[in-house]
Amino acid sequence: MNVQSTRAERAEERKIQLIQLAMTLFAEEGWAGTSMRKLAQRARVSQGLIYHYFSSKEELLLQVADHYSLAPVLRSIVQAQEGKPARESLLTICRELYAHLCERRDSYWILFRETSNHPELCARLEGTRCEFTEHLDHYLRSRVQAGELKEHNT
Repeated sequence: MNVQSTRAERAEERKIQLIQLAMTLFAEEGWAGTSMRKLAQRARVSQGLIYHYFSSKEELLLQVADHYSLAPVLRSIVQAQEGKPARESLLTICRELYAHLCERRDSYWILFRETSNHPELCARLEGTRCEFTEHLDHYLRSRVQAGELKEHNT
């Protein structure tokens, strides 16, 4: 492994640590109550390093949203049901989604709470909802094609 890739990996690890710490601070203090200075102090790094990774507090919020995104979870839950009967799969999808949301309830609550003040965050979460709807639509259409479900306008 070369030195440059090791350095890049360490930088990515540091960025993820800062994102996770930011989520912790957002939970404790709220987004408005969390300053970049406070994040730097808690992380025991310089404030300049924080700005090396995130140009602004808003960008940090968006990076937090991306890191904790529901999109990959929703995608994998629905894709795991491909080819399986709807009677079982729809219940499985609901149960797994509910379990995941309960497990990360605090994280998602923080992000959902901030959507009213951050249009770009709201747009990203809306994109996740649309992506989930598309995956679910694809699954349901496959069950219609399999003759299991009747065609209908959802």
